[in-house]
Amino acid sequence: MCNTSYVTGGEKVLLLLAREIQQHYECVLIIPQDGMIAQQARSAGIQTIIQAIPLSAGLYLSLPNADEEIATLQRGAEWSELYSLLERERPDYVLVNTAVHPLPALAAQCLGITTLWLMHEILLDTPYRAHCAAYIALHCDVLIGVSEAVLRPFLGVSGVKQQFVLSPFIEQEALAPKDWAAIRSAMRSRIGWDESHRVVGFIAAAIYPNKGLLAFIESMIPIAGMNDRARFLIVGSPVDLVHDQACRQVIVQSGYEHRFAFLPFVDNISHLFPTLDIVAVPSIIAEGFGLTALEGLTFGRAVVAFASGGLVEIMRATGNGDFLVQTGNTHEMMWKVRSLLASDRYLEDVGNRNREAAVQAFGIHAFRRKLQQLVGQLPVRAMLRFTLVRGSGPAIYAIEQGRKRPFASVKAMIQRGFQPGGVAPVSDLMLSCFPEGEPLPELRRSVRKKSKRLHHLRRRRGRNRLRALRRRRRVSRRTRRRQSPTKR
Repeated sequence: MCNTSYVTGGEKVLLLLAREIQQHYECVLIIPQDGMIAQQARSAGIQTIIQAIPLSAGLYLSLPNADEEIATLQRGAEWSELYSLLERERPDYVLVNTAVHPLPALAAQCLGITTLWLMHEILLDTPYRAHCAAYIALHCDVLIGVSEAVLRPFLGVSGVKQQFVLSPFIEQEALAPKDWAAIRSAMRSRIGWDESHRVVGFIAAAIYPNKGLLAFIESMIPIAGMNDRARFLIVGSPVDLVHDQACRQVIVQSGYEHRFAFLPFVDNISHLFPTLDIVAVPSIIAEGFGLTALEGLTFGRAVVAFASGGLVEIMRATGNGDFLVQTGNTHEMMWKVRSLLASDRYLEDVGNRNREAAVQAFGIHAFRRKLQQLVGQLPVRAMLRFTLVRGSGPAIYAIEQGRKRPFASVKAMIQRGFQPGGVAPVSDLMLSCFPEGEPLPELRRSVRKKSKRLHHLRRRRGRNRLRALRRRRRVSRRTRRRQSPTKR
């Protein structure tokens, strides 16, 4: 997306990965527009190229017409531009980010480039999920999931060549821990709170219903009536304004409006998490990973989360299984948070333990070990360069601007200067990656050639007429000489 006002969790993970991959390869980040992630990438020394790439949510939503949706996008101008870009840049690998970016995977497969597909999200569970998972698996060489939960829909799916779990990391030292106390004091003072208050936070770059803001509010309102010290901070940029207004109305109707505060999302998380004592992650939909939970743990905060997707793995890996809540159970979340607020010492101990556990399980060193394993397993092959291709069928195609154009016959191919020996055999899978272009018919004799022949014919006829005229003149002169009287 490359938003101009905030960076999503998926974009954060991609940028962290790109910075680390730079230790092994030259990295180029393809972005649809110049936004915040582009600026951060350039600051890290990563080259960026702007190229519009349309998104397709069909695979993520596991829709029955996902294939058709992608095929429609391939008929657009952006497909040819993307194909030409990869053909020009000639990368050794293409890393596709998230399930909604199928076009780069298909373009890379068309060119025979080794394709890595990084999945952040869990495909929605519909009757068509297995089909969509198979489509993704068929169009990449290595399937990378940010959690085991992300890869679970691919179990038993045909076409998976190689898969790998590469969870995100957070580098704690880069978060400036020495400044946390000052930031905490300044932010609380700005809101009108102080150190005597205990703050429970909800943080999301983009707030929409599935992030669980309403569940958070419904869990916290009872606590407001039980604990005078409790305060509640909601941070994020609302995407669904109707949902945002409905949530605010629930707070107003509770009578505890003065205990809640709203702040817009800021990219520097060091300005947010120190303000909190507890981070609540009430995601309604299955999270692929749950970066907000990991960030809370890394900042040494207690975290309570719905047992949703990859959140389960984070919480259990850091010893926080007891703070998992059945998804949607606001009453249980309320009691978990209340138990943490009951004792300042207990809350502090949980936070300190979380900070150490997060570094151990999801720190930079753990990530680099996994990345090194992945790099060592990557297949290597040269980028394919061909003009004519044929699959298992008899049809021969010319590849033009990322499209396959079938020849009407061998004669049609030869007429255009090609020879049968120049046809490259490719797999039917690779052939299917190319959208169909206009057929190439047999050529008729061109008007130019006809005109040229007519010109030669007219010249020949003209020369013949001239010769005939000269002959007649010579004959005429001879006749006149014979008929004239002899001079004496």
